[in-house]
Amino acid sequence: DSSIQFYAELTFLDLSSNHLMTIPQRTFAYQKKLQEVHLNHNKIGQISNKTFIGLSAVTVLNLRGNQISELHQGTFTPLLKIEELNLGENRIGYLDPKAFDGLSQLRILYLDDNALTTVPDPVIFQAMPSLAELFLGMNTLQSIQAGAFQDLKGLTRLELKGASLRNISHDSFLGLQELRILDLSDNRLDRISSVGLSKLVRLEQLSLGQNDFEVISEGAFMGLKQLKRLEVNGALKL
Repeated sequence: DSSIQFYAELTFLDLSSNHLMTIPQRTFAYQKKLQEVHLNHNKIGQISNKTFIGLSAVTVLNLRGNQISELHQGTFTPLLKIEELNLGENRIGYLDPKAFDGLSQLRILYLDDNALTTVPDPVIFQAMPSLAELFLGMNTLQSIQAGAFQDLKGLTRLELKGASLRNISHDSFLGLQELRILDLSDNRLDRISSVGLSKLVRLEQLSLGQNDFEVISEGAFMGLKQLKRLEVNGALKL
């Protein structure tokens, strides 16, 4: 609503659970002090590189539970200070490699429960050197290509629950030396590559429940010397 432009002192805006279908371009052009914007659980179908112009102070943007299907180049570039971006429960199937350009301070990214069929292009993650938590569960990823996360050197939490994963290769988690929490539960995994997990030397919590394991090989968790919590519940074939 253009009337928002008259409230230049706003620091917090919650428009969640309405029936918003669009956000007119430059709606937030005069909201230089907004720090949190909640637009979750609406019916927003499109956002562009002009949607968030003016939101240079925003640290939290919540778009969860909308109908967004594509993210194009520069969509979030105006969000210079964004730390948490929630895009979960949408219909996102296409991500431009430069969709997140400029998000150097982003720490938490939710892309869970969308229409992704592959892990996003590694080029995308190069724009997020500060990313600490990444949620990709409830997509139909099936596999993780080699080095998919290699640029996320500071990632501490990776959620891949319910992502239809069938296998994990020896270099699926290459570069994740700081990872503390890994959730691979509710997938279709039938085996674990000991090499694939062995390099996660700081891993403290590993969730592998509700998979199709027939056997877990000796040495599957070799190298995980910091592991404090292991969940393999509901693996009915073991």
